[in-house]
Amino acid sequence: LDVWGGSMDPGAMIIQWPYGGGSNQHWYLTSLGSNAYVLKSVLTGQAIDVPGGLKTSNTGLVQWPVNGGENQTWLILPAAN
Repeated sequence: LDVWGGSMDPGAMIIQWPYGGGSNQHWYLTSLGSNAYVLKSVLTGQAIDVPGGLKTSNTGLVQWPVNGGENQTWLILPAAN
């Protein structure tokens, strides 16, 4: 996961990109309990966010200031073997 172009702006796109080691590709995971996490950019401190809480397929992700919304909460579960 990469904050596109290393942008500091709220609403900057989160994209898939080959790992380059930059702080725009490093993330803090803050546990909310029950396998739920907020993922915050090391570069900006902003959270990975589903804009407007949209529930439609193929919605792009952005970074946005942490607001505690469900659209910034992610479940991290073990992979099935």
